[in-house]
Amino acid sequence: MAAGLATTNVLIGVMMAMSVVQTLLIVVAGIAAFGLYRRFATLLSSLDVREMRQTVTKVNGILDEVKAVLQRVDRSVERVDAALHSSMDAAEALGSGVRAKTRWIAGASRGLSVLIRELLRSRLHEQM
Repeated sequence: MAAGLATTNVLIGVMMAMSVVQTLLIVVAGIAAFGLYRRFATLLSSLDVREMRQTVTKVNGILDEVKAVLQRVDRSVERVDAALHSSMDAAEALGSGVRAKTRWIAGASRGLSVLIRELLRSRLHEQM
């Protein structure tokens, strides 16, 4: 029973760690977006209309890169989530198989102990 809890605890720990990683990635993306916004606002106030077109192009390029990074992170999170689910399914299947085998062994050992007790009792009664 302790091994099953240890496996469950490990899986819960991995899920918690992935949640923390996801939260950190969202916070970092928010901070990066805020930084981009501030840089863009500063550029808008200091540039004239001609230079603004170049700046908009650069900002759009940066935002496209941020979007690509976030998509890669999202795909990675999905792969990790799928791996966790398959690991949890495998652990559950392994646990049910172990339970089935140990039930048979426990039943056989109980039967043997009852048989030995009865044999000893019958010999004890025969000696009396």
